[in-house]
Amino acid sequence: MKNNYSILLSPVPAAHTFTHYTSQTDQIFGALAAEYEVTGDLTADFSAAYSEVDVDGLATLVEPNLVPPTATNADLGTRNSQLDVMAKLGGTLFALPGGDLQFSVGLSVLEEEYKGRSPITSIQSAGSLGRRSTSAFAEIWAPLIGPEQQIPFVKAFALSLAARYTDYEDTSEAAVRRDFGDSTDPKIAFAWEPVESLRVRGSYGSSFRTPSLTQLDNTGGLHYLTTTAIGGQPSIYLGLTGYADADLAPETADTYTFGLDFQPLWDEGLRIAATYYSINYTDRIEVAPTGGLNPFTSPNLLPDVMYRPPSAAFLEEALRATRLLFNTTGINVTDPAAGAGALFARSDVWVYDRRFKNLALSSQEGIDFNASKRLSTDWGDLNLGANVTHILKYEKRRSSAGAVLPATDVPGQPANWRGRAFGSLTTGAFNGTLSVNYVDDYSNPQAPVGLQQIDSWTTVDLALTYDLDGAEASTAKSGTRLSLSVQNLFNEDPPEVRTGAGSNLFLPVGFDPSNANPLGTLVVLGITKTW
Repeated sequence: MKNNYSILLSPVPAAHTFTHYTSQTDQIFGALAAEYEVTGDLTADFSAAYSEVDVDGLATLVEPNLVPPTATNADLGTRNSQLDVMAKLGGTLFALPGGDLQFSVGLSVLEEEYKGRSPITSIQSAGSLGRRSTSAFAEIWAPLIGPEQQIPFVKAFALSLAARYTDYEDTSEAAVRRDFGDSTDPKIAFAWEPVESLRVRGSYGSSFRTPSLTQLDNTGGLHYLTTTAIGGQPSIYLGLTGYADADLAPETADTYTFGLDFQPLWDEGLRIAATYYSINYTDRIEVAPTGGLNPFTSPNLLPDVMYRPPSAAFLEEALRATRLLFNTTGINVTDPAAGAGALFARSDVWVYDRRFKNLALSSQEGIDFNASKRLSTDWGDLNLGANVTHILKYEKRRSSAGAVLPATDVPGQPANWRGRAFGSLTTGAFNGTLSVNYVDDYSNPQAPVGLQQIDSWTTVDLALTYDLDGAEASTAKSGTRLSLSVQNLFNEDPPEVRTGAGSNLFLPVGFDPSNANPLGTLVVLGITKTW
């Protein structure tokens, strides 16, 4: 598979340096799974999966702002591999009033390795970067109360308890290694049926995530030193992008959910579910948020993104961290110490900081709604449904010095309304599904002229399957199936997102990949054999 695209490195103005990157990607994936019935109530499972992605590419670095314009070529490539092995034992322990107590325990090992050249700076990784994550996990499902106990307003009640312990070991060849220690993450959930047809459920869980190997590899970063207007004044800025802050730490999160499931006795084909969720991150790994604002025009509103250099030592460390991509200022920074001193002595120098850092605040709340209706007709079994997600609140804050900024309904962030409606017909060996996808409209505060309202986006997908052995499509577990999938059936273009001079959007020209894609109609024909 070949990919051709251009990446705009410098946000302003449009005539700055850019890279045209052509690549070929080879992917390898293999999986093995086995199940063994130890006893009638006990089952052992083993699985192993290996994946590898190798990218060979050519980057052409163009500097049209130089006189004469220059273009240089750089061979580059990356290799990313993962090996995931897991063994677990699960089954039934003993009977409880509401049913059988079920459990699962297991061990897993994840080996990750990354090595390559930056597609921007063509710097080779300093040896392979690697990590081994060894985990032990356990879970029980305890149906404590059942209908036979005849407790008022407690037809059934079940409790789930789970925990995972993970130890992280750096296996990098690089001289500098990062030890992220270990973590223990619990989860508790309940399911309560006060009356027939209604279930109330809730959960709490914590999670722990280390920085990815690509984020820790500073060869993927770049610096550039150039001139532009900041806050309306001619200025120089040092751009820091694409790699991790030196003290980047793991992120943690606490997740809460509360939901209702309704399936009336008088209509077993109708199901309605609603779930409220809340995710509160601590030290979330991300670039500093902008809330849709432009730090070049409003630097004082975004002090975590655009700020004066705090010291000459800060500038020197930044210049040494990764290769300077280009310099259009005429200031000699070949010697990082001397260059940092020269920059710090000026009053018109800014730092444009888009490195991966730990945020002081990242919090999201939302509601997921699902409804479906199953019908039997003369043509076959008909299933109608809809799924809707509404983000109630999504806020981010880089540090105590920064403002709390919205992280929804602006380019590069999710729209606060999206949904999918579908209709599916199954008759004999045939199944067909037609789906309608919707993403709500939102605003682009950084349009070149005024505020732009980005249109909503509605697409239609079609999926058809047919069992060549003539088995019932709804019940067959083995056989040979022919499938046809058509995404974006009517070839709807993604909504236009206006960029250009005065904008600071790190987006492909013309659309927002967080909420749309430019692929158009995609047709996939497949054949699957299962035993």
